[in-house]
Amino acid sequence: MKLHEYQAKEIFARYGIPVPQGRVASTPAEARAAAAEFGGRAVVKAQVHAGGRGKAGGVRLVHSPDDAAAAAQAMLSARLVTNQTGPDGVPVNRTLIEETADIAKEMYVALTIDRIERRPVLLVSAAGGMDIEQVAESSPESIHAEPIDPALGLMPYQSRRIARMLGLQSAAAAAAPPLFNALYRIFADHDCTLVEVNPLIVTGDGRLVALDAKISIDDDAMFRHPEIATLRDVTQEDELEAQAADLDIAYVNLDGDVGCLVNGAGLAMATLDVTSAAGAAPANFLDVGGGASVEKVASAVSIILSDPKVRRVLVNIFGGILRCDIAAEGIVQAYRNANSNLPLVVRMLGTNVDDGKRILADSNLPVVFAETLSEAAAAIQRATNNPQLPDTRIWSVRAEFDNVLVGHFLDKGIVSMGWEIGPIKDDDSTAEIIERLAKHHPDAKPRTIQTWAAEIIRFNREMEVGDAVSTYDPKSRIYHIGIIRSILIPVELGYQSQYPEYPHDYVHRVEWLHQVSRDILSQPTRNSLGGQLTLFRLSPEASAELRQHCSG
Repeated sequence: MKLHEYQAKEIFARYGIPVPQGRVASTPAEARAAAAEFGGRAVVKAQVHAGGRGKAGGVRLVHSPDDAAAAAQAMLSARLVTNQTGPDGVPVNRTLIEETADIAKEMYVALTIDRIERRPVLLVSAAGGMDIEQVAESSPESIHAEPIDPALGLMPYQSRRIARMLGLQSAAAAAAPPLFNALYRIFADHDCTLVEVNPLIVTGDGRLVALDAKISIDDDAMFRHPEIATLRDVTQEDELEAQAADLDIAYVNLDGDVGCLVNGAGLAMATLDVTSAAGAAPANFLDVGGGASVEKVASAVSIILSDPKVRRVLVNIFGGILRCDIAAEGIVQAYRNANSNLPLVVRMLGTNVDDGKRILADSNLPVVFAETLSEAAAAIQRATNNPQLPDTRIWSVRAEFDNVLVGHFLDKGIVSMGWEIGPIKDDDSTAEIIERLAKHHPDAKPRTIQTWAAEIIRFNREMEVGDAVSTYDPKSRIYHIGIIRSILIPVELGYQSQYPEYPHDYVHRVEWLHQVSRDILSQPTRNSLGGQLTLFRLSPEASAELRQHCSG
């Protein structure tokens, strides 16, 4: 669990660590009043659970109360996007208005766990006030790691040695050991995984002040700190991850479209690897646990089904403490509650496996059973959002049809840069396609290249000229439709048309397709595309009718 800067500084102050005077403001008026308290000149800081605020406009120096109000208004009315938040950013619900500081020297100080040495470690660097990750990469020798014996704690001689290494003099050198000791006591008393000060400054008059503060607490220790639990800000957390945490379910949201339900962390990691090796991408890590009830399994599946990225679900259960029939009942309950028809690939082994499979087989869910991980991987490759239609989620393709170009789409809904690498022929080998992709995407990871190649080959095998192509971007509510004329690789530009509603049963809503097609052709607007690319095959009659409305 992470704390906001102002919450961490309150703890710092209780332990005697000097921090700047500050006021929390959740409105521009409160920010104006706080800045006036400090004489008008102040620092306005967005309170978010992410680093990199300064470069993203989340920390601003202001020179008047009105400037403080304007800065707070700008932060509170938008989501802050930093290099640690992802493209969607995080909401800013509060700002911290602080007095300015006379900075003579900046340093970095942090306490965390060295998992190799299995003990706390104090990290320090004279290069404070900047991204410590960049420092570690460019000049790792400037970061000193001081291991701490948990039975003894941080010893005075260690603190004095660190003060000398940081080049502290006179009053600052004398103040450093008590400050380091206080940081360690915070770390130990609160079961922290991280206590960080970046920067710890020496002021013009020789004082040490923690200009920033970051505290993260071990989730498994929260039962010992009910007073800290009340400080949790769920608005800063991934919505699905927060929901899972409240249900005591181990869940991490990922970027793919295959929802994974597994019992056991090791089996869950293996399942993610199998999913990736199949040319797909996992949408989550989820360990439902060994002693889960029907209700807990149903809650876990409900979280998976509520993720809009998920287009297919892979269940990998080894029945032990969690019986297979319990897991099956929970899956069926969640699917019925969500009225979902997402394809379901199930691999079950262990206790009551026959009962579990019977429950799923009798449920009328779109389920495919697999006996081995290899069979599960093959089934995932075949599974789509509609088992009656050969829909395909693709990573990298160019489909050209009637002046409409559909470009390079990723699961995140963000258009990716690409280069023309020529048409794909049926006799092209996987190795040849991987080589061409790697040449034109030199920064892509090998596994990503392999995923792209697998999806391109599958697309080229399953789709034909004359098939319909539709794209949908849920954020901008933009829809695209057309008939494939040729298949190449890749391009970014296309035409768009906007509509207020999108029929779920869109394959059979030919009139809706006609309307979109006519609009695209009559009022084309060139624009970069992003979003979800869905490919589906119409009946010959519907396809012929649609072609008539797409200028032949």
